[in-house]
Amino acid sequence: MQTYRTDQNSKLINVIKYSLFIMMLTISSLMAQEYAFIYIDGNSETNSVGTSWTNVGAGLVTDFTESTSSTNWSYTSNVLTAANNASVEGNYCIKYSLSFNADATVWYMGISIDGAAPVEPVFTRSISNDRKDTGNMSGIFMVSITQGQTIEMVVKSSLAAQDFTPVYAQLSVCPAAQNPENLYSGMHINSSTTYTDLGTSFAKLTGFSAISEINGWTFGTSDLTADAGSGGLYYMSYSISFTGDGNETSPGLFTFELVKNGVNGSTNIMVSRSTSSEDIGNISAGGLVSISDGDVMSLEAKASNSTYDPSIKKATLSMFKLGDTAPNAVGGMKITSDQSVTIVAQDTWTTVGDYTLKSANLWELNSNVFSLNSTNAYGYYYIEFSTSFSTANASGDDVELGVFVGTSVNPNLTVKRRLSSNTDVGGACGVGLFKVDGPDSTITLKIQNTTSSNNITIKKSLVGFSQIRYVYSDTPLPISLSSFDIEKLGKSIRLSWQTASEIENLGYKIYRKENDGIFEEISSYAYNDALRGQGTTTEMHDYEFIDTSVESGKEYSYLLADISYQIEENKHHDYIRKVYIPVGIEVGDAYPNPFNPVCIIPFSLDTDRHVTVQLHDVSGRKIKTITDKHYTAGAYHITVNDPSLSSGL
Repeated sequence: MQTYRTDQNSKLINVIKYSLFIMMLTISSLMAQEYAFIYIDGNSETNSVGTSWTNVGAGLVTDFTESTSSTNWSYTSNVLTAANNASVEGNYCIKYSLSFNADATVWYMGISIDGAAPVEPVFTRSISNDRKDTGNMSGIFMVSITQGQTIEMVVKSSLAAQDFTPVYAQLSVCPAAQNPENLYSGMHINSSTTYTDLGTSFAKLTGFSAISEINGWTFGTSDLTADAGSGGLYYMSYSISFTGDGNETSPGLFTFELVKNGVNGSTNIMVSRSTSSEDIGNISAGGLVSISDGDVMSLEAKASNSTYDPSIKKATLSMFKLGDTAPNAVGGMKITSDQSVTIVAQDTWTTVGDYTLKSANLWELNSNVFSLNSTNAYGYYYIEFSTSFSTANASGDDVELGVFVGTSVNPNLTVKRRLSSNTDVGGACGVGLFKVDGPDSTITLKIQNTTSSNNITIKKSLVGFSQIRYVYSDTPLPISLSSFDIEKLGKSIRLSWQTASEIENLGYKIYRKENDGIFEEISSYAYNDALRGQGTTTEMHDYEFIDTSVESGKEYSYLLADISYQIEENKHHDYIRKVYIPVGIEVGDAYPNPFNPVCIIPFSLDTDRHVTVQLHDVSGRKIKTITDKHYTAGAYHITVNDPSLSSGL
């Protein structure tokens, strides 16, 4: 994640943005209650679908169910309809996902407005002949809605009269809106986590880490709990890249569910995907969830066979509270037809394809890289991307997509997908939170082949992000800093500071730069309890941090920042402290000097050494040996106490 810079008067206003991006740059104010969410849960009925666009729920006895809708949206027969009311008009983000069983062919999924053919990009997924495959397609879509328009999820096949069974499906319609409470949270898995004997009943997934951008929620091992005052309506989405047991002809079926308070079926945000130990599958789902204070959110999973042990490669859960008012900084870009990505070498990140601009506000698109054009765009962001792609390697290629923020050499969030041959069109979708803090905080989607140097073909792709905004204000600073001191301890540096008072102080971050480099975060309250603040207090408090990762011969500068409950970061530039780590032995000034009869001599060693300290008079004559022994690296103080020595000697 990138660091978040503000001056002392910066304020992260409590504002949440709910859409991914916006087609128009100015819209009328949207009410927070303009939203809708419908779903299919565990269907087993089969339809015949051909080459014409067909409603996903058409012909099912158990079709879509309305979960949550505002008064200006209505639901009938698998279709959402906007009311004939001016307040419903505006720009919306639509998130959709579909888990399905089907005949072997290429399937297409999109969103139809007023019964018309879906607007590109339309996402694709192929089902193979030899595999009993449950496929998952996920997508994002942005659209300007006017009064009386309809929205429906549609699907079609590349061949006539193909069997199609929608198992799980979600369709969420959310406005471009902010939230003055600015409540959001997330957790993620960034390396492989294996779940032994997962079982055929739902069990909580473990091994998550908290995303650093959390406000109004508390992370607890593998779940998120709503703090007091955080209740309301939230949009929640997750993406998972994983492998599973089974074989290629009979892969295991794995089902994932977003769960509230440990009760299955509490959110109806569920997806399924068949995958084997030779396959990396990617799935994504999202929807609206009503949250009360103290509610606990977690991700659970189950397998079709109790002996299957899936392994999650990447996973992210992100959530945002709905709000109102006008849009903030947003950006979106798309690919609507085949674009070849040339892979120069295996495990080498390459910028994805040839995007065209879909929308932007306070951002601009140059050569498939988004860059800021206003300081008003600084702050926190939600991002989601959907991509359909293929490779030409019949034995299979592992393809990874990554979002890069700024000059980072590593992606801020990634998803993985395994593909075999150019007949295998795979879909991948990712979600996450990140922040931008300066003009160099660009946003780029890149791709890499982690198996070979085979080229990759992007079929369709859409990337969008929206700001969780902050603005400047005159709100009082969170803390009153009395002192910030620095001390060398051999090959370590001790930082200590004292506060006279604190106001809603969440904690501290420590920044450091080497020589003439740039300041980089080296520790934070998010993973160091010693850096947590005292909240609100009028009493003095002392803090310290010891930096052990320093080297001899370098100058280090340290900068302290405090973080408020509203995730406002205040950097204390007036208290920057510098220190030089010497090479070899450093002897400090003896004190008191002259002594009578006690004197303290400080010295420090960069490595283990044998040290001899001798006392000589002003004529150079040796008076006595004070110490003559082996010392380990570190800082020391030797005390000379000899009443027989005359004053001034």
